Amino acid sequence: MASISCRDCGSAFDFSEGESQFYASKGLNKPTRCKSCRAKKNGGNSNTSQPRQSNPNGGNASNTSTRQPRQQSQPSPSRPTKELWCAGGQHMETLPLSYEEPDGNFYCKRHPYEALCAGLWDPRTQHIVKLQYKPDDDLAWRCKECRSIPTNKGPQMRYGPNGAPLGSTDPYGTIRDASGRATGFKSAGSGGVANYTGLDGKRRGTTYKDPNGGSTSTDARGNTKSHTDTRGNRTNPRGDNKGYTR
Repeated sequence: MASISCRDCGSAFDFSEGESQFYASKGLNKPTRCKSCRAKKNGGNSNTSQPRQSNPNGGNASNTSTRQPRQQSQPSPSRPTKELWCAGGQHMETLPLSYEEPDGNFYCKRHPYEALCAGLWDPRTQHIVKLQYKPDDDLAWRCKECRSIPTNKGPQMRYGPNGAPLGSTDPYGTIRDASGRATGFKSAGSGGVANYTGLDGKRRGTTYKDPNGGSTSTDARGNTKSHTDTRGNRTNPRGDNKGYTR
């Protein structure tokens, strides 16, 4: 074991054979200061009076106050997106680029549009469905489940005297014009009586079954509008041809 004199304080400190071999293997010169003076020197070079702390990964840990904050990189989107205005929540909603935009207003999942499903046009089957769009025919709209209910009765088509289509009545009672737009509803009652209402819910007329198998239609005041025979041919009270129903 050798003894070395410190160049700063002049005191002698021990330098063992193991330390000598370690310094030689690393290509380092022998120390010229004692441990106390080395600690003071290292502390003087730092920004604080505290000596450097040892790093678990090896070496000395630098003072955290001298480090620059790391800039966080913004993650790149995994897929292209687009923004739509939500009419329900009055805000912009980010959606995948492949999202199919509705024809009218868009409603996000957090602020959906609550549409009344007409069901089978029976008050007991009507219910609210949350949608991301507003149906064009809101008063006669039906959800996918109700439209899929099987029925053996097809739609009744109405034609004029010249054979031109006038409209139809579907199996659920929705009355539509020739363009397919809903104009009212038909609800079947007891004894072969059917009541007709407009989109506003007001009564428009009634149809009664005749003893001979045909039917008679009246307006809201009870005035006769037309007669329909067993073949579906319609005539007015004067007997003029008004078309047919199939």
